[in-house]
Amino acid sequence: MKPQEILELRRRHLGGSLSLAYRTPLKIVRGEGQFLFDDAGRAYLDCVNNVCHVGHCHPRVVEAAGRQMAALNTNTRYLHDYIVEYAERLAGTMPDPLEVCFFVCSGSEANELALRLARTATGRSDVVVLDGAYHGNTGAMVDLSPYKFDHEGGSGKPEHVRVAPVPDTYRGPYRAGDPDAAGKYAAAVAGEIRGAVLGGRSIAAFYAESIPGCAGQIVLPDGYLEAAYGHVREAGAVCVADEVQVGFGRVGTHWWAYQTQGVVPDIVTLGKPIGNGHPMGAVVTTREIADAFDNGMEYFNTFGGNPVSCAIGLAVLDVIEGRDRGGGAACACTGSRVPVSGSPDRTRRSARVGGGRTGPRPVHRSGAGARSRLARAGCRGGHGGRKPDEGEGRPAEHGRPVRERDQDQATARLLSRGRRPGGGRAGRGAGGGPHPRHLMYLESTRLTN
Repeated sequence: MKPQEILELRRRHLGGSLSLAYRTPLKIVRGEGQFLFDDAGRAYLDCVNNVCHVGHCHPRVVEAAGRQMAALNTNTRYLHDYIVEYAERLAGTMPDPLEVCFFVCSGSEANELALRLARTATGRSDVVVLDGAYHGNTGAMVDLSPYKFDHEGGSGKPEHVRVAPVPDTYRGPYRAGDPDAAGKYAAAVAGEIRGAVLGGRSIAAFYAESIPGCAGQIVLPDGYLEAAYGHVREAGAVCVADEVQVGFGRVGTHWWAYQTQGVVPDIVTLGKPIGNGHPMGAVVTTREIADAFDNGMEYFNTFGGNPVSCAIGLAVLDVIEGRDRGGGAACACTGSRVPVSGSPDRTRRSARVGGGRTGPRPVHRSGAGARSRLARAGCRGGHGGRKPDEGEGRPAEHGRPVRERDQDQATARLLSRGRRPGGGRAGRGAGGGPHPRHLMYLESTRLTN
């Protein structure tokens, strides 16, 4: 079908809240490694997808999925090797006492199950979250997500939720020059806990993304989680590390981003990169919390932990650990060596996003020139805190996403000089704005923090 036909059918049969990227949407028909290909065969360097962690259509992952799909796919009420092999491998990447796995089908579902675990283990119901947080698309998770409930279409903060400031040492009240910034931000978590108690309520859990994403890709100040977790545990609540976006070696030096803070959570939630595009999620917790949840009510997930999903999960771990090539462990997303056993002295290599991934160079022309022009135009790093697969930017002043506003301003500067972001003279897309290929190229050449 032609793109316009697809657009018309989407409008007719899909909900309007399902968004599209770019003014002139792309029809993507194939992916390979770090590239996406449209219906005309044009290649795009994919710098926004945060799910295909080891590359689009990685042959080992594809082979594992096809092989197991052809043999068996069923639920967890039967014995099967893969679910226990995968649970053992996954738990093996975590520090003690994180050893019990629950398998689900998405990061949202993982965070929802974590809430049930926390409430059952503590006998309480309230939750402290960070401002700007996004924990999933279910009703209960939208309630825990200021990124959703505090913006257009949201209903505001629910009574059982307390919101602490995100520890942003760049824009927040306590900046990088303050040696006690981490402690001050953590004290705000303690303040929210006290506020709940004074209101006759009690806290079950503290949810925090190990690197807050929708809040702006915030790298937490050293010592923040240690101090915040201390306040939470002193109040008898549990600590939930949301690793849905940043886990599986994406920080380059550790398997899990919480490890960069020197802490061990009580519950860890996983999703997005876990299945390299296959719908999977997981919760890893302690034996004590798992035993509290085993209270007579069966937990059953129709698809979570099925043999196909576990085969795919094992294949993804194989690729991250380098078992598919016989070399050292390499994180295909960050281009960095990742310690398999937690040893910090493993050799690491870093790579520039946009130019450091292995494989053929992008087909676009004037890459270096475009990067220098974008730098002069004032483009900033990162993708503005967006959860890329949602197609949403971080809400900002004036009601426009930061990423979209910055991108449009930089594009306007280049077009005002008669140039287009990809090099050459400015062209126009069918929608009246810059052609989506140029916007994709602009996205791909912005330097990333």
